[in-house]
Amino acid sequence: MADYPDSYFSPREKANKSGVTYDPNKKTIIFKEDFDAIEQEILAIEQELGLNLRDENGNLDLKNKKIVNLADPAADQDAANKKYVDDKDAYDYWGSTAQTITKNGGTLNFDFEMAGDNHVCLAEVTVHGRFAWLLYNKVAIKWSVIFVLSNNALVTSGQEIHKIYEIGQDAKKGLIDLSISAVGSNNRVRFTVTNNNADQDFNGCTVNFKFSSYGNSLVKKV
Repeated sequence: MADYPDSYFSPREKANKSGVTYDPNKKTIIFKEDFDAIEQEILAIEQELGLNLRDENGNLDLKNKKIVNLADPAADQDAANKKYVDDKDAYDYWGSTAQTITKNGGTLNFDFEMAGDNHVCLAEVTVHGRFAWLLYNKVAIKWSVIFVLSNNALVTSGQEIHKIYEIGQDAKKGLIDLSISAVGSNNRVRFTVTNNNADQDFNGCTVNFKFSSYGNSLVKKV
């Protein structure tokens, strides 16, 4: 287009809408001044209708409108829809309903499935409950542990970052304890809460889990 240095050349690469005849041999020349005028007119119409979503810096401004039918993200910089975010949160956090752990070695098991294999995961677990000598539920133990599950087996039994016994006096610490083990197949791990009190049940027990996974190894309750 050496004869028209300030022009744009058509036709389009794709076929026109239904009902419009597409002629690949038809050539159209639009001059830059005309193109700019058309673009300004389109922007003015969008603004009048409240559809102009670009601000003066070219950023996307939804003006309190929704984005609908958004696919799940694939790349790091992709936007995420609400369901994807909710589902991810459901993998990463879980809390139990109140239960009783019987005395003298009674246990309560919680199984989780890793969505990936051979990845590092940090689990932060908090156990609440009460013995008969406690008026209200208390935090019995807080445990942060790093584990790696590979081929349905723990690479290590779990490397503790810290385990804090918070219920009762020093003599009663350890009455409620936590441990981790591999179980079955499908990359599953089991957290076990044990009541080591020989005389009393542990009532109203609730257990909260928070997982931070690396290498896309999400965790879900099974």
